[in-house]
Amino acid sequence: LIRMVLERYGFSVTIVSNGVDACDAAMKNNYDLILMDEQMPIMNGYDATEKIMAFEKEHDRIHTPIVSLTANVLKGSRERAFEHGYDAFLGKPIVLKEMEDLFERYFTKYKFTEESEKKEVKSTAEIERLKQALMLDDEQIGQLLDLFHTKMKNILPELKEAILNLDYKSIAKIAHSIKGSSANFRYEEFSKLAAVIEKSAREEETLFDFKEAYIEFEEAYEKLYSSR
Repeated sequence: LIRMVLERYGFSVTIVSNGVDACDAAMKNNYDLILMDEQMPIMNGYDATEKIMAFEKEHDRIHTPIVSLTANVLKGSRERAFEHGYDAFLGKPIVLKEMEDLFERYFTKYKFTEESEKKEVKSTAEIERLKQALMLDDEQIGQLLDLFHTKMKNILPELKEAILNLDYKSIAKIAHSIKGSSANFRYEEFSKLAAVIEKSAREEETLFDFKEAYIEFEEAYEKLYSSR
């Protein structure tokens, strides 16, 4: 999703999957801007940001602005991000106006251009919210939804297995991933279900029925998929 939105603006994008790779990419290349997710495998965004800044200082490199990309809206989250060296803060799910404001701050020649050709995609309330928020055309929305459904088909069996094994850590990790993706796609009901499962797993709630929650989760997904 992030890649498609940024490429729509005409930016060249590098995507990495963890904090260590983020540091490696930042040290080997010169970027105009870094969007750093706070929660990543191996090394989190806070530690990665501090490591990149230390590298810049040690090698006398011009500082690349680092933007905290997070769904954390708790009080103090922005302050914590700035304390770790972030230059700006961008919330998830992505809101186009906030992203445009960010680009205008760091890119003086930034200008968004619309593409003329558009293809139609079956509309739902969620899709309309997504189109309005990101200003993507129907073809791009369709591509994003295909990616989302592909991810769900792959990740739901992993969630089921984790629940059967009562692996709280894996349940929380997988549910967190689904929660973020669902929120980005404005699938609010799906995101809320994932949030409940994640919270219950992190707190290792023995009375919570994870199997029943998964069934509800699966039914919600089938409902979403049938709407396409």
